[in-house]
Amino acid sequence: MTPSVAVDSSARRWVLQLPDVLPADFGLPEPVYWVPTLLVFLAAAVALYALGPTVTDWTAPALVPWIGVGAVLHVLYQGPSLSPAVRPLFGNPTVYLTTGATLVLVWTVSELVADARSPGASNDRQLGVVGGGVLLVLLGWSAYLVGVTRQAVQVRPFWPAVALVVGVALAGLCWAVMSLLVPRTVVVAGRTGAVVLAGHALDGVSTALAVDGPVDGFTERTPLSRLLIDVGASLPTADLVGTAWLFVLVKVVLAGVVLVAFRETVEDRPDAARVVLALVAAVGLGPAVHNLVLFAVGGWVRAAPDPTLLRAGVDTAAALAGL
Repeated sequence: MTPSVAVDSSARRWVLQLPDVLPADFGLPEPVYWVPTLLVFLAAAVALYALGPTVTDWTAPALVPWIGVGAVLHVLYQGPSLSPAVRPLFGNPTVYLTTGATLVLVWTVSELVADARSPGASNDRQLGVVGGGVLLVLLGWSAYLVGVTRQAVQVRPFWPAVALVVGVALAGLCWAVMSLLVPRTVVVAGRTGAVVLAGHALDGVSTALAVDGPVDGFTERTPLSRLLIDVGASLPTADLVGTAWLFVLVKVVLAGVVLVAFRETVEDRPDAARVVLALVAAVGLGPAVHNLVLFAVGGWVRAAPDPTLLRAGVDTAAALAGL
C-alpha cells in the first residue's frame, strides 16, 4: 500500500513527474512486470464480474487481511529480503496491482466454491480465512528475516501497539459521535463504514506518532499530507498538541463525510457501494498497517541488502519443498 510514513528506498522504475501530488517513491517498474500483472487482474476481474459476486456488509472486514498483505509486501520491498527478480512487483504503486490481482483470483475461486454450496452461501469467511493465512505467513517470514539479522536489529512492537490502541479508540469515538449526529448513516454503513473509519483513524494516528512522537527515522512522503502537517506546524497549537493533529482531524472527518455521502448509494446499490467503500478503506488501512510494521522493524528495513540473507531464504524454501 502507499505508505504515509516510510524509509527511503531505490529501485529501477519509471517515475511519474508529478511531485506535488504523488508520493516521492511513486513509479512504475518496467512493463515486463506491470503489464502481465495488469492483464491477470483484468481477466480475473471479468471472470469475477461474470459470476456475479455476493457483496455483503461482511465483505469489507473480510478484505482487511488482504489489505495487510499488501502493506507487509511493501515493507518487505523496502528491506533486504526480496529477490531482485520479483522485487519490482511490490513497489509503489505496483503493489496495489499485484495484491489486487491475487485477491481477485482468490475471490473468483472462492465465489465458485460458494456457488457449489447451499443457496445464498457467502464467500466472506473464505476470503477472510485465506487472506488471514497469507498475512500470517508473510508476518512469519518477516519475523524470520529479522531474526537472521538480529545482531543489528531490535524489534520494537511497543509503539505500534500504542498506535493501534489509540487509533481504534479514536475510531470508536468518531463512530459514537456519528451515531448521535447522523444515526441513519451509521446504521446503513454498518461494518463496512466502521472499517473505513478505523482505517483512516489508524493511518492518521500512526503518521502522527512518527511526526510528533518518539518514532524516529521516518518521513512523510505524500505531498498533500505533508502540506497538512506543515499547516499544523504553523499554527499556535503546534507546541501544545504537535503538528500532525490537523492531518488526523482531516483524515477522520473526510472518512465520515464519505460515509454520509454514500448513504443513499449503499441503500440503492449496496454491492457496488460497498466495493467502493472497501477501496476507500484500503487507502487508509493499507498505509496504517504499513506504518505499524515499519515502526516495528525499521532498523531491519534500513539495513543494507545482505546476499547471505537472500541465500538463507532460498535454502529455507528449498528445504521446505523437499519435505
